[in-house]
Amino acid sequence: FATEPPASAMSSKPPSAKSATGSRPTTGAAKTKAPSAKESKTGSKAASQTASQTASKTASKPNSKPTSKAGSANARRANLPAPSAGATDPSLDPRRMRRIRAEDKDWNVQCVPSLKQLCLDVIVSQFRTNPKFHQLPVQFRKALVSKLDTDLPLDLCAALIPEEAYWEKLVKARWQVADVSAHGHSWRQLFFEKNLEAQLEDFVPGTSDMTALVDTLQLSNPFVRKLQVEQLRPPADSTPEPPAQPKAAKEGDDDNDDDDNDEPEADQQKTSTEHIDFAVVLERLPHLEALSLSYKVKDCGMDFKWSQFGITQADARLLGSAVMAFNKLTSLAVHNSLLDDGKTRRLVASLLRCNTLHTLSLAHNAIADRGARALAKLVHDNAALQNLDVRDNMIAITGAKALGSALRNNTTLLTLNLRLNRLCDAGGAAFFEAACGNRCLNALNVSTNNLGSASAAAIRKFVQQASALQHLELYGNEFGDGPGKVILEGVQASKSLRTMDVRLTQISKDTELSINKILNQNSTL
Repeated sequence: FATEPPASAMSSKPPSAKSATGSRPTTGAAKTKAPSAKESKTGSKAASQTASQTASKTASKPNSKPTSKAGSANARRANLPAPSAGATDPSLDPRRMRRIRAEDKDWNVQCVPSLKQLCLDVIVSQFRTNPKFHQLPVQFRKALVSKLDTDLPLDLCAALIPEEAYWEKLVKARWQVADVSAHGHSWRQLFFEKNLEAQLEDFVPGTSDMTALVDTLQLSNPFVRKLQVEQLRPPADSTPEPPAQPKAAKEGDDDNDDDDNDEPEADQQKTSTEHIDFAVVLERLPHLEALSLSYKVKDCGMDFKWSQFGITQADARLLGSAVMAFNKLTSLAVHNSLLDDGKTRRLVASLLRCNTLHTLSLAHNAIADRGARALAKLVHDNAALQNLDVRDNMIAITGAKALGSALRNNTTLLTLNLRLNRLCDAGGAAFFEAACGNRCLNALNVSTNNLGSASAAAIRKFVQQASALQHLELYGNEFGDGPGKVILEGVQASKSLRTMDVRLTQISKDTELSINKILNQNSTL
């Protein structure tokens, strides 16, 4: 232990700051005594506190520079933002970013792709010349389909790629609106059907390439089940056919006169068709079930010609022959085609021998009484026909009576649509009186036919005897309240009727409520 200094030394004043900081002491002055251990400990502690405060002030200044490499690294590490939760991209996390950037401007901080990804890229790039699909494991096919282009040749991918995801991509890239439920819930079937429809709609006989159409038919062979062709183009040099005047049918006319005497003699010698011959189409589509045609041109604009609209006599004859030879169609529709009596008789003459046809629709045409008599013969003789639609035609009294007579003993027809024809009150009465006794018809539509009180009495009798009738459409006929009560009597005797539309018939509200009450009771049976 250090000895205690003398009192004279304790009482003496310490040297001034100037002399302690290095000024030379005066001559003869006593030398400064060394500090004790306690004083040294206290001084070193104060010095360390002063140094730490100085360092903190220096670090807090923005323009100050770190005094060492370790301090510089620590400062940079302290200023880095915290990594985001779940971040997988190294470029989003500064802590994982590479410190050196290459001079290549295309260089990125993403990770190197896997070998599987590189192999898929090579297969995609060489798919046109060396296609590989079934050789791949199932788990990689979806990834391959997502990378394939939509402009691949159709003959390459038609049978090679069964994945629905690829065909869905092709459909959405080509058409804005597409209902897959109307095409068997299959995107591949939808694509091939719409693709073939578009090619048929743009085909011009004598001008377009027939070989290209045949190739498309061959590719579409396994997938096409239905076709809805909304336009058919005539040849570029076609001339309009003179419209046929409807002939009045007489009661004594023979229904079996199918010798095509309604057409001019010059047409009987005609062998060429104005539009495409569908025998070429049907014979290459063995799975086709439904065909819908419209012999017209859409969006013709300033190029309008009367020859662009309507089916010709030769078209009707060749279409009937093609359907009869194919003998696999279950549904045939010819809409908006100016189909008159003579052309209807030509078509029906071939359909009589078609035992697979369940549905026939000839709506929005020009069929009058003679054409209706031919259709009545089809209903009577063809045991396969179940649905007949002839709405929006010109069928009147004689044609309505012929159809009713064919229905009397028919056991196969389920639905009949006569809406928007020219039956009038007398024709409606003749139809329902002739059809009394039918036990098979399920749905009947005679709306907007100008029916009246005479038809109401016949409807009452028909409804009472039609044991299978469930749906009856009468709207748009001005019956009035009196004939409405007559119809109510027939409804009261029916146990099968479920729905009846009597809007715009001038039937009172009470009568309409009574009809609806009975129909609701029948629905619960």
